[in-house]
Amino acid sequence: MRKLLSQPTVPAYVQGFAAPGIENSKFTFESLINYHLASMVALSEQGLVPKARARRLVGALLEIRKRGVDALEIDPGLEDLQPNVEKAVIALIGPEDAGDFGIGRARAEFGHIACHLALRDETLATLREQLRLNRALLDLASKHVETKAPYYTQHMRAEAITFGYYFSTFAEAFLHDAYRARDAYARFALSPAGIGHIVPTLRIDRKRLAELIGLGEPVRHSLYAYLNSDLYVDVLGAASLTAATISRLCLDFWWWASNELEIIKFADEYCGGSFIMPHKRNPSWLKPLRFSSMAVKARHDEALELWMHSTPMLLVGSLGIPWIASEGLKSLRYGCDLLGGALSTLSIDSKHSADVAAQDFTQSSQLVAMIVTRQQASWRQAEHIVGKFVKEAIDAGAPASSLKFDRLIAAGQDIVGRKIDLDREEFQKAIDIDAIIASRGDCGPAPTAVRQAIASIAKDVKGLDDWAEAEQRRIAQCWKRTEDLARQI
Repeated sequence: MRKLLSQPTVPAYVQGFAAPGIENSKFTFESLINYHLASMVALSEQGLVPKARARRLVGALLEIRKRGVDALEIDPGLEDLQPNVEKAVIALIGPEDAGDFGIGRARAEFGHIACHLALRDETLATLREQLRLNRALLDLASKHVETKAPYYTQHMRAEAITFGYYFSTFAEAFLHDAYRARDAYARFALSPAGIGHIVPTLRIDRKRLAELIGLGEPVRHSLYAYLNSDLYVDVLGAASLTAATISRLCLDFWWWASNELEIIKFADEYCGGSFIMPHKRNPSWLKPLRFSSMAVKARHDEALELWMHSTPMLLVGSLGIPWIASEGLKSLRYGCDLLGGALSTLSIDSKHSADVAAQDFTQSSQLVAMIVTRQQASWRQAEHIVGKFVKEAIDAGAPASSLKFDRLIAAGQDIVGRKIDLDREEFQKAIDIDAIIASRGDCGPAPTAVRQAIASIAKDVKGLDDWAEAEQRRIAQCWKRTEDLARQI
């Protein structure tokens, strides 16, 4: 009879492909052992593995878990983490009892479920990091509800806002990012456990197996469940949008912290000088924040590209996706941690910020709104009136505080050919930055509106975090029950 081949032995394959693959799958070690414990419970309950043998297998698995992944004697020639764990089981209890270690399933099924369970935990942990960051933003927003801030469009000064409004805005953005992460996490509930390989072999009770590992209904087809890495691509998609929110936020920080504005500062430990210009105060922490954000997006691109060109027939096509997902989530957690730490040291020069916000006649839009609200001209005509009014002051080098009510009336006469009927007191409010901000209610920067938004967002953030904490407890309790059952075999 022709001898069957073992795994490839050429060094270029073993060291260049298999060894890195095993190293990259070590993050799944705990989940792999736990899945085996659950399998032993289900298989012994069905009578597919004799209880005495299942008991010895459970003892070996518990010992291997206790020793940890670094204690495994890795043979890269075995290609995966699963057969290396099996080798350790054989060393502890012998080949006969260890012969039922992976009964009815391919090694890839065990590896895939380990990835599924490990990334389920990582997704939940990452979601909680996002919510922690969200609370930091809400704290800042609450402290600066009335702190005026200049805002810019195309790097030109626009209408004044408040930092409370700004940080609350990003808290809302991160809230929607968290909802996306929760929705992606929900898809982990579909259980791919016990599928066998491309098709099932032994009739393992897949519902019982799903229950033991804390998942929901089993998938309908083994062929779909076999390395269904679309879930991990989905999680990375949600993560990359969160990373984009982080990146967009920090781009504004660079602007406000610049020498030209000098409105915000971060603590010394987050900043650095220049080797050529040592007096500079560079917000150095923004560099790794940007790089970590880009890394998340790059991981999503990489995973999607691999998934796009893989099918179950091309097994190798999706093997790298779980590790890519883990690395992407790790980068996002790092970004959340770095940003949250920096935000806790953020200081704002409130007086200077207010002075900058009042420059460049940003009150003009309020004057236009006043004219239109009183139905003295169309929107376009009102813009022409205010444009003429403001340009005269600019040409004269006069500040916004020099604007006069009578001159606005005269500009209106020039543009529409008749006297416009406006209120002098209302005019004074229309050029006062505090009054302008206070008038922007509903979804604008008015302090009353921002406080309501902060309270509403905080309530949703707490609800999400309470759910995530309860979910982590549920999973921990599930593993404890399963381990207790395994020990009782």
